[in-house]
Amino acid sequence: MSLLTLLLLACSSSAAADAGTHRLDLSAAAGALARTSAEVGAHAPPAEVPQVSAQAAAPAEAYDQDRASALAAAARAVAKRRGTVGHCYEGVAEALEAADIVQSDNDPGAARSWYALGIDSGYGDRAFQFTLWARDMPDKLAAIKLKEVAVPEDPAQLLPGTILVYQRGQCFSRDSGHIEVVAPDPDGSGALVGCSDHCQPLYADCTNGGPDKVAAFIPYR
Repeated sequence: MSLLTLLLLACSSSAAADAGTHRLDLSAAAGALARTSAEVGAHAPPAEVPQVSAQAAAPAEAYDQDRASALAAAARAVAKRRGTVGHCYEGVAEALEAADIVQSDNDPGAARSWYALGIDSGYGDRAFQFTLWARDMPDKLAAIKLKEVAVPEDPAQLLPGTILVYQRGQCFSRDSGHIEVVAPDPDGSGALVGCSDHCQPLYADCTNGGPDKVAAFIPYR
């Protein structure tokens, strides 16, 4: 069974989202992922990638633009189709599968499945737990070619395809935190947005919480 069917998520900044949990509709899961994969090509980010600020921990040459662009496009497609609030971890999980960074648990023997990576063993209930998993299991993080990097002071200098994870109470849910993928704004303005089950602007007041409050992960070669 895919982790997409098990995630209990509450990522909204509203009080209502703090009070509840959400489970993916089992009957819609398989079809949703298939539609996302088909939509990715229609939402490809532009070729130009913002430069990393001086604070970024990883050198630019380590950044895998192809995989990052695929993840950003998948996240944007998921957000466009879903258009919900409160299901951020589900949305990002769906994008990670669509971009072939994580494999479905429905794929027998998959080395990069949620089960094989250990994410569904105490780390798959709430968005903030993705950072806990990444730091507790660095070998598993490396297995899917993701690297934690510093968050630049200016969110406009984030790299497309960066996964941002906010701890509980850092601008979003006091219960679950929030997770999103940085992607070019679909409006073509050149701005960056954070996409999960919806897309929203990136605010420095939220991203500048420090490593104890906000973590960033990029695809690398």
